[in-house]
Amino acid sequence: MGRERFPGALPRAVTYHPFRVKISENDFLPIPYWKRINTSDHVELRTVLTLTYHFPPSSASGSFRLLGFARHLPSHGWRAAVVAPPGLPWEPTDPGLLAQVPPETVVYSAPYLTSRVARKFAKYKGWFPRALRAAEKAIREQKPEAIFTSGPPHQIHWLGLWLKRRHGLPWVADFRDPWYSEARLERGKTFESRWISSQESLVMRHADAVIANAPGACKQLCDAYPQHRSKFVTLPNGYDREKFEGLAAEVEPRQPGAPLRLVHAGAIYVGRDPLPVLDAVKRVSEGAEPVALDVRFFGPPPENGMDLGREIEARGLCDRVKLHGQVSYAKALREMASADVLLLMDSPGRTVGVPAKLYEYIGAGRPILALGEQGGDLALVLEQSGLPYRIAPPGDASAIATALVELLKASTDQSDRPARDGHKFSREAIAGQLADLLNRCARIREGEPPGEPNSEARREPRPPELRTEEHDAPVLIVEC
Repeated sequence: MGRERFPGALPRAVTYHPFRVKISENDFLPIPYWKRINTSDHVELRTVLTLTYHFPPSSASGSFRLLGFARHLPSHGWRAAVVAPPGLPWEPTDPGLLAQVPPETVVYSAPYLTSRVARKFAKYKGWFPRALRAAEKAIREQKPEAIFTSGPPHQIHWLGLWLKRRHGLPWVADFRDPWYSEARLERGKTFESRWISSQESLVMRHADAVIANAPGACKQLCDAYPQHRSKFVTLPNGYDREKFEGLAAEVEPRQPGAPLRLVHAGAIYVGRDPLPVLDAVKRVSEGAEPVALDVRFFGPPPENGMDLGREIEARGLCDRVKLHGQVSYAKALREMASADVLLLMDSPGRTVGVPAKLYEYIGAGRPILALGEQGGDLALVLEQSGLPYRIAPPGDASAIATALVELLKASTDQSDRPARDGHKFSREAIAGQLADLLNRCARIREGEPPGEPNSEARREPRPPELRTEEHDAPVLIVEC
């Protein structure tokens, strides 16, 4: 039933046909899959077929959730066979992330569309034929016991529905952001909202379980689909504890009189405005009691086309605010750990869901200045983190300046860095909850009692085996 014992029976395709394993951009090496398995570990692993638009080498925010699941599921009895494009043309990539994919994972790489015309008229759906061929190949070779789809883009769930109907496998749909339930509740009178609501309804009806990444998003689904509320589970994004445990020791203590460092890491999406932050920095650094600041932005240019460098220059902040562009994930983590305050920008008016970057910030253990709404998921997660934080309205430069000064004072007053909650938001613990959910779905398919619903953590994760930041063996990429 799709289980594979290591060592033991090898996948037929691997036994007879060694795959091309991508070592670098122009270098391929044939390596049979079994040579990458540690034969000292006799671990029986179930396989979950994972379909997503985002997986390394993509460094889009959604990739890290999927990478976290792939890395930690083997500690809980599952491994991932992933169908994904090698990247989307308009999103960043980080080839170094491939070194973090565990050796148990097989990636079936289905290339994205190369035609600009096809991308214009079928931006996401045009990838479906290639993705389906790769998924069928993965099912034949890996014999999965469950299907896992993760969006956005939420069109990926249509593939999950198709494969569930064709192969009868249990299907878990993961919503990293809400889809159309809000439109169903508030904008259901237009043709477009009726159409997209009908598509979401199909997913809710046929999926065996539906995951939301925040409590508010889960409640929204329950309100929209009360008849399916037993399917809904909350699993947040989380962070990798091991990536941060050694960083604090590497951070050099701030020298007396050195500027206080404010760091923003990640993309500035449409609707998120950094200009009030620049105005607040100007007030804080040039006010009655000026504070020396070192403000650093890491990530691609704002998606709305704003020339942020010109805005910085217009305010006379070139000596205090620097744009460092896209950097590697490892460097971004080091910069987070060295910050006096971390800056988080959420979408104005949003109360359901949180930016995925928030969990990395929690892992860094530094005070957080969040530009967002009070009373929603953002405030709830920050309160649960145990870290110093302030929430300021995204467009109010005066309130942002006040909150920044308070957090900078809290940062300099700390004799020790605040302790992080090492389990609640760790990807290791969250992967354990996902494994419980997959086990439950598999038991239902096999006609066994499902056991307890898994809306909350039920156990501490087992200590991870062979989980290191980077793996000596190259990730197996099957070119489809």
